[in-house]
Amino acid sequence: MNGKILISTHKEISKYPKTEPYMPVYAGSAITNKPFQYQRDDENHGGGEISSLNPTYLELTALYWGWKNLKNYDYLGLCHYSKWLTAKRKKRSWPFYQCFAFSQDKTVKLALTKEEIEKILQTHDGIVKKETKIRTRFMSEPLGRIEAVIKQKYPEYLSSFYGVIKSQRYSTQNIFVMRKRMLDDYLTFMYSFCEEGEKIYGDKFRPAFATEHLLSIWLDYHKEYSVKKLYTIASLGEKLNRVWKLIKIRTRNWKKYFLR
Repeated sequence: MNGKILISTHKEISKYPKTEPYMPVYAGSAITNKPFQYQRDDENHGGGEISSLNPTYLELTALYWGWKNLKNYDYLGLCHYSKWLTAKRKKRSWPFYQCFAFSQDKTVKLALTKEEIEKILQTHDGIVKKETKIRTRFMSEPLGRIEAVIKQKYPEYLSSFYGVIKSQRYSTQNIFVMRKRMLDDYLTFMYSFCEEGEKIYGDKFRPAFATEHLLSIWLDYHKEYSVKKLYTIASLGEKLNRVWKLIKIRTRNWKKYFLR
């Protein structure tokens, strides 16, 4: 079974799964154009590319490149530069809806392997991230836009939309692995949905964030596809570092506002 899991990254990375089927892809390479030694998402091998849309599509530009330009694959997946699926952790790191390891080296060792992927895909059409519980009131604006697009262009999905909203559980982060037939069906719908959303809302519609909630709606409607749900694994050190950076940025902005 041939396939790839695209590691979407916008920066240079050193600690990531370097065995098959993982493949780093430089997302947004048409814009930032840094000399990374990764596959660029602006190289058109006959299928097209949307690299210049990266500011709003984020990891979806790397996914589009792989979907349209890779050949002869049985499955294709997507993960982030510091986060991927794991079959070795069965419980989440409370209170988070994912798993954490203390170091990035450990997360690499726990990443989903080619053998694990192929074993799962013998009995399932895809592998998705276990759902995260997100209270609807915190996502009222993006969900309202998703609802509007569905009502106007995809009314057959309304029942699934309301069902997922009621459950408040979403397979977020655009991390998954799918067999080709399922992938073609989902991505055809997903990129079409993004185009329609941009027609209605323009720059206010953020495709990368909207699609984090779209997969669960699509799966609820397309019950003909069976999926295995796994947790994602990330580095606790990386998470804390990002939180600390965010705190410093907000503190800096707070000082500028009150001490000017």
